[in-house]
Amino acid sequence: MKGKRYSQEQKVYALKQVEAGTQVVEVCRQLGVSVATFYQWKRTLGSMGISELNELRVLRDENLRLKRLVADLTLDKHILGEIVGKTLRPARKRELVKWVREACGANLLRAYRLAQISRTLKAYCSKKPPQEGLCHDGYASSLRRARDLVTEACTRS
Repeated sequence: MKGKRYSQEQKVYALKQVEAGTQVVEVCRQLGVSVATFYQWKRTLGSMGISELNELRVLRDENLRLKRLVADLTLDKHILGEIVGKTLRPARKRELVKWVREACGANLLRAYRLAQISRTLKAYCSKKPPQEGLCHDGYASSLRRARDLVTEACTRS
């Protein structure tokens, strides 16, 4: 498929020439396009001016940028959910919630949702004393990874 041969401004200029009184056949001959192509331009561009086309282009670029940002943040959230959901125990999840609230300033419900904590786990407090000797470094490293991901997500927004 051929690339674009005429810019939006050239197409609008051709439409304005026809509106000014030049015949369609003459404008098409000058540009080297068929009459059908001209009427396609007229259908798609209609009564748009150059400023409106520029504004449309800016809005499309902004929309594309925002879509990419949403895709990145969705991927980050998914990765964080996988880390939190599979590797952290409830007590560590509560620690993560506390840290998210302090570091990012997130409200309580958002922090719980991020850590994938259910309502019953929110209020549960263990009666047993912490067993320091049983924990191994795997939990601490997974907590550090989760904190790093949350820090990146906070700095982006």
